[in-house]
Amino acid sequence: MTTNKLLIKNKFLSKETIECAALSVCVFVIIFIILSDPRTYNSSVQQGLMLFAISVLPGLFPFMFLTKLLTGLGTVQKITNKFSKTTYFLFGTPGISGYVMFMSMLSGYPIGAKLISDLYYQNQISQQDAKKMVSFCTTSGPIFIIGTVGSIMYNSIQIGIILYFCHILSSVMCGIIFSGKRKKQGFVTTPLSTPTKIDNLLSSTMKDTVSNVLLVGGYITIFFLFSDILTKTGIIKTLSFPLSKLFDLMHLPNLSEAFFNGIIEVTKGIKFLSAQKSIFSVCLTSFLLSFSGISIILQSMAFLKKCKIKARYFIFVKCVHAILSCLLTGVCLLSFKVVL
Repeated sequence: MTTNKLLIKNKFLSKETIECAALSVCVFVIIFIILSDPRTYNSSVQQGLMLFAISVLPGLFPFMFLTKLLTGLGTVQKITNKFSKTTYFLFGTPGISGYVMFMSMLSGYPIGAKLISDLYYQNQISQQDAKKMVSFCTTSGPIFIIGTVGSIMYNSIQIGIILYFCHILSSVMCGIIFSGKRKKQGFVTTPLSTPTKIDNLLSSTMKDTVSNVLLVGGYITIFFLFSDILTKTGIIKTLSFPLSKLFDLMHLPNLSEAFFNGIIEVTKGIKFLSAQKSIFSVCLTSFLLSFSGISIILQSMAFLKKCKIKARYFIFVKCVHAILSCLLTGVCLLSFKVVL
């Protein structure tokens, strides 16, 4: 009888049970908050959907479809094996990682994570390769950084170029830092995948692309809503209070809440930061672009969990990337004497 009571007690006090209970309470609280002001939070959802439909979907959908198609055709492996010596020397990874890095640099989040997941699923890379590749193959793209952040938010293409350059350079530095030990046998070429029939490949690629694009849109929308809830309930103001005092001492008011918004949803945070045009706000923008925000991290982890990559490792990598990018941006802004 005593043993049964202990088993029941342990069951109710298990980590999974406590986490489930805490999450359930949070969900009920969020539902109550939404019901208390449905018009406001309906508007938040609409804004999140509009952000996805106008700013993300047009660039993400074609790139996600085409990169998946190229990977399925097996063409990429034939080309990238020629770069194995370079990628192995820099990052300790096969040549195909150069293709993933290039497509991530061109297309932005979360294309890199999706390609890593696809290659691992097709046995083109190992789990260790995937773990190394997340450090330099998960980046934002020039359309967002230069086109949206630089040209529109900061009204300066020069700032956009500096942000993108520092973002990519710090990504390469991360790849070198997390490259680890090299195998004794040296670099290896990526095995060629068996080509799939074109009609089957087109169908499966389209289904996969639509499913994954909707996944990304769902994350963007729900985190846009969460960000508004945290702002309107004063939670972000409370969390950012210690940082706001530090910013006030540096004569940089009104940046802490914007920064915390960016930690949750990067686009919204950067939009607020760009209103305060200063070297410090640009450096914080660079940090957020490389950290990517909880929303994009969860989007990426939806793919990377298939590679058995743990969330805490990925978050640590993104933090290192963010710090390096922030520091490099500060140096570039001061070196080129950029006027804001």
